[in-house]
Amino acid sequence: MEKYLARDKDGRLFLYDLPPQEKFEDSECFIPQEISPGYDDQGYFQLPKESFPEVTWENSPIKINIEL
Repeated sequence: MEKYLARDKDGRLFLYDLPPQEKFEDSECFIPQEISPGYDDQGYFQLPKESFPEVTWENSPIKINIEL
């Protein structure tokens, strides 16, 4: 399953079903593309801040593959 990790400027980390919308110059967070059932009905799921320290605001979003 392809998912996307993105870290907001304040350090919060999210897992998205679809690539989040590009961050805007004056924005400090990513925006989900559309509502997706199963992810808080918002298209994303918040992860603990300390997870995936290699994911930063500057290099987000990052496409990942989850194997079950």
